[in-house]
Amino acid sequence: MKTILPPSRRFEFCYPQLDTLMEVEETGHDVVIRVTRDVFSDEQKLAMVRHLAREGFISEEHLWCPALGRSRHVSVRWLVDVTWLVANPAARVASRRFMTRLFFGAGGLWLLLIWAFFIRAGR
Repeated sequence: MKTILPPSRRFEFCYPQLDTLMEVEETGHDVVIRVTRDVFSDEQKLAMVRHLAREGFISEEHLWCPALGRSRHVSVRWLVDVTWLVANPAARVASRRFMTRLFFGAGGLWLLLIWAFFIRAGR
């Protein structure tokens, strides 16, 4: 028998003031929130979970949970984890191509300027 898992939803958030990134993943009744740094207090975590529920990023049953991890049916886990930050291979190829063109273009321009300097100096 195959187990049918509910589809998971993922959202990423950036907090430049706190120098941290956040990934919210909801699978069924479980929510896993991964952050790159532990900068949120327990009150801020609870407020963040309620804010995410109000905005529709996670289900509304998390809106009324009394505290994190205290409900039997609702599970919210906060993890300090950076393993989810994986560079996109297509973006890596595109950036490498751009930088190669940039360096060759700058080198060609430099050679052109040096050539023009020596032509002017020879007159």
